[in-house]
Amino acid sequence: MVNNEDSKKDTGVPHSNIAGDNQSNSMNNEKLSRRTHRIIFKPLSVDDNMITNNNVQCLNIPDGNKIKKVYIPTNLKDPHEIARIFNAAVSVNKSGTGKTTMTTTTRTIANQQESAPITSTTIVELDQRNNEAVAEVKIDGINIVEEGLENAQQQQQTGATGLNKNKQEPVEKHKVEPTVSKKKLLDSRVLNSTKPPNKPFCTMTMEERVERLNSTVGEDQIPLPAINIFHLKELEVNEIIKNAQLRHDIVFDPNLQFRPNLDGNIGVKKRELSQLYWNDLENEIIIYRNDISLFNLKKSRLYPLFDNIRKIMMTIVTPNDYQMVKDVLNPEMNVQNLIRDTLDVNNLSSWIYDILKKYCAPMRDSLVEKLNTAFEKAIELKSLHEFIGCIALFLEIMELMRLDMANHQIRLIRPALISNSIEFERQYNQTILSKPNNIYVSSFHWFKKTYDEEVSNGNLIVGQTLPRQIYRLVIKDILNLTSCSNMVDEFPIILSTDKALLLSLRSKIRQIVCLMICKLLFDQLVMHHEAVRIDNKLKTFIKSSYSNEEMIADIIAIIKDESGNFKWTRNTSAVSLHLYYKIQQLINRYNIEQNEPGENRQESKTSTPAFVNLAEENIAFAKQWLAKQIQSNTPVYQLLEKRVYKIIENVIYNISDCTLGGEINQSYMKVFNKNEKKIDLKTLISLSKSSHYNNNANNEDENNNTLFLLSDEQKFLPISLKHFENEILLATTLINFHWSVVGYHYVQFLGNNISK
Repeated sequence: MVNNEDSKKDTGVPHSNIAGDNQSNSMNNEKLSRRTHRIIFKPLSVDDNMITNNNVQCLNIPDGNKIKKVYIPTNLKDPHEIARIFNAAVSVNKSGTGKTTMTTTTRTIANQQESAPITSTTIVELDQRNNEAVAEVKIDGINIVEEGLENAQQQQQTGATGLNKNKQEPVEKHKVEPTVSKKKLLDSRVLNSTKPPNKPFCTMTMEERVERLNSTVGEDQIPLPAINIFHLKELEVNEIIKNAQLRHDIVFDPNLQFRPNLDGNIGVKKRELSQLYWNDLENEIIIYRNDISLFNLKKSRLYPLFDNIRKIMMTIVTPNDYQMVKDVLNPEMNVQNLIRDTLDVNNLSSWIYDILKKYCAPMRDSLVEKLNTAFEKAIELKSLHEFIGCIALFLEIMELMRLDMANHQIRLIRPALISNSIEFERQYNQTILSKPNNIYVSSFHWFKKTYDEEVSNGNLIVGQTLPRQIYRLVIKDILNLTSCSNMVDEFPIILSTDKALLLSLRSKIRQIVCLMICKLLFDQLVMHHEAVRIDNKLKTFIKSSYSNEEMIADIIAIIKDESGNFKWTRNTSAVSLHLYYKIQQLINRYNIEQNEPGENRQESKTSTPAFVNLAEENIAFAKQWLAKQIQSNTPVYQLLEKRVYKIIENVIYNISDCTLGGEINQSYMKVFNKNEKKIDLKTLISLSKSSHYNNNANNEDENNNTLFLLSDEQKFLPISLKHFENEILLATTLINFHWSVVGYHYVQFLGNNISK
């Protein structure tokens, strides 16, 4: 599709003159278009019919950018092209001057009305003129139109922006509304009858089959399979970009991917519902083949099924194959042939095999071969049941292909999404805050309550509180939400996107505390052992021979189940027995080394004594003590948890370089950034020291003490927190990201309590 001065065939996309395009009219139709264009952005004009054109799709740019929407042709499906256009738009907004250069690829054939799958490289230079926000992009004849932020107010007054010419009413601009969280799992919309039949279909009479059909299908509600076009719409780039929960999860999970939600009880239920749909579909076909006069298009699953398959396939193939897909998967034709038992399954299966092989990733080839084998079996047995199973598998493969495409698009646009994540969530929260029924009010009252408690304790002074002190209070409050000794029933709504992260952090903190309790038990067993009391050197030998790292690894291996979950309560006996056994093992080794010549001692260090004497009385004490102390309501647990939280609070506060006004160092954004070199806690500390935010010279000594986890609190912990850097990095990123997004609103809500 090319619109230039020499070729102005009507392709459904507004014509545009491309500066510098000197191609002649004599260019051959098959000659590839390869041009370099200067890209100009300008406001969308009132007489532009781009919005109402059926051949264009809208790509929404995250809120907070000057560019709001980009209109691209529907036949532009290459995820690389879309991602580069998206990244270019974000780059313009970040650059300030509005100038950047990028490379993209387009698929065009000169002087052809239809586009073809060829690739030409185009250097896209983004420019800004007269200090206006950008608006129109031309890439190899593809007209991409955008509205400018700086002209938005004027355009809203004139009604020029976003005008639907068919209805002469303004089109509502994209609003960031709360959406269903996808996390890593794709939650299917199962549009299906959930009521199973009273008895197996194979035992039903024809009258009972018809009764079942009429009870599960109505003109106003025709069931669709679990994998349907509405469910897969969530995988489109526009849906990904505006999904607040997904955008939030991308910041913390560099490997985030979509995958079918078939785990656990939810997966079992979905499989049951899906199988029920296919059983009902088979029953319906049997009825029509027995009496075709019963067929009612408005009350049949068949047409929606084939229409659904066709629409999904259209989202996978390139424009070149659109017509072929429409012809082969024609719903009317396939429904008629199926109910009359004249469907050419052999040709259909061959076409499906070829089209899937053409478009699926190599990793899906085995599934395609499995489908082909299933079709061959259905043809050989002339089995309707086997054929229905093939259609179900066909949909599953197409879903996986769409998931692959969506995951690929996420990888491409992830850097742009992360770079804009804070501003996007600010806009998202502002949308909620601006509503009359602001759901965040309760969250601010929760925070005000904790503030009042700090005032009552003399830690803060009303009217003299600095934003920096509010930041520290937010750190403390969020950490306290993850406490097991003082567990909250639910998290504040303002932290709803962080729920999974908070639960994960709670689990990690509990694991840290329980490991420290295990270390206390180990030290007690060593200290009170008879052999140690006799030989003081033995205590040093045991502690030096069994490092904290080794102990942590051993205990984790014991309490971790097959699903990766940590089960402390049910494994206290095993942990206690292991610790006591380890002590006895080291004592025996020590005795062997003391009695052997020097040249044989090195070999004995790696050998395991043949016999270990275990005292039942000591083992019983260890089991009982550990089982009690890992309970979150015990004084030992609460004391250790409190000290852990205090150290983490100090670390986060100091490495963030918070200014008096509440601004913090943004280096925490590099922790989970896949494009950045992986950084540890020490690197994050070094970044904070060199940060321009760190203007308080008096904090240098305090940083030297707390940032390297050498505070006074650390001395009273059984295990150094240096072994748990990942947990500290998670807490740092979670809290600092939250503060960067809504910290301003916490300060504003306190009003006169803040120092002027």
